[in-house]
Amino acid sequence: MKRLLLISLTLFIVFSNTQAQNVFDPNDPQVRYDGTQPLGSSKRPDPALKGLQKWVSTPANGISSGGGSWDNSSYKAYFLNIVSSTGVPNQMPYRIKFPKSWNNPDSIGKKYPVAVFFHGAGEFGCPDNNGWYNNEKQLVHGGKTFRDRVDNNQFDGFLVYPQDNNPAGCWGNWPSKASVKYTNVFGMIDSLAKYARANIDRVFAYGLSSGGYADWVLAINYPTRVASIAPSSAVAPSATTNYLPFVHIPVWFASGGKDTDPSPSAAQNQLNKSKAAGGYIRYTLFPDGGHGIWNNHWAEPDFVPFMNAAHKANPIIFFQRDAFCPEDTFSTKIGITQGFSSYEWMKDGVVIARQVGTVKTISQHTFTKHAHS
Repeated sequence: MKRLLLISLTLFIVFSNTQAQNVFDPNDPQVRYDGTQPLGSSKRPDPALKGLQKWVSTPANGISSGGGSWDNSSYKAYFLNIVSSTGVPNQMPYRIKFPKSWNNPDSIGKKYPVAVFFHGAGEFGCPDNNGWYNNEKQLVHGGKTFRDRVDNNQFDGFLVYPQDNNPAGCWGNWPSKASVKYTNVFGMIDSLAKYARANIDRVFAYGLSSGGYADWVLAINYPTRVASIAPSSAVAPSATTNYLPFVHIPVWFASGGKDTDPSPSAAQNQLNKSKAAGGYIRYTLFPDGGHGIWNNHWAEPDFVPFMNAAHKANPIIFFQRDAFCPEDTFSTKIGITQGFSSYEWMKDGVVIARQVGTVKTISQHTFTKHAHS
């Protein structure tokens, strides 16, 4: 017998100070970068411009050119520059695919989940691929797969593909702790919520290698902003010792049995630590796989349902024990991520507890266990 608990949260959106305007349009044409054009023109936009703007891209091998090329024009190009009070720019280009039903007349009031993808170390923008103006190489892994899943209405939500930039070379890593880069990503998600009906309660993060590592960093440092994560070929930072702030975030990670980073023992250690904290953790090992097992991970039958289930209002049942029989004597613990200003617990549509600020009201303390056939 399963015990189900419904929960609703009162959440407050905090928008980044981006001086943004609504530039989102799923009908925008694809514009390619042309370095011969004047700075500030449509084919060579100015990255120093504050706020949110339409952007460009550069054809990348394996995506728009060469073997395996595919039509990526449904990923629209944008750029966000959040300039701090001290004048330091915080910049990031994006490719964003809109939900399939976004333009439907009967979906005008619908809010959509967001799947944000963090690319690997080899997909950075860099001097050799036009830097800020590349904005395409981040689609090389999974871009077509998830494009098709949106087009086939398996995932009716936004696909958000940021691209980190490394002016020193074409290889890099996402930051291992809280960073302005992640602030920029959440700034884009907040802008989508403000202007394009994205649901900030339903942010799912996935990524590979360095990008999978970024998923863990998001969960650890921004637990109220992420509903679930699915890192491929990556485990949490070795310095992580406190799992409680993000134990409520469902995790499904995967790695290869022949990988060395993370090694099978490191992945097993990650699983053990997460389970010991009581978290919702799922691990898939591909015994014969090396580092590049992300396509195998994404091809798992439950992967898209896991994406669709992401929601901050879903409580976690500690130690994943959610089934009990009438004869059982049990004590279980459920909870949500800390840091929300208010919440309500509901059972059978009736509020049984709520908290607003520091004021907690509990209207029902105990429940009778009923047997069901």
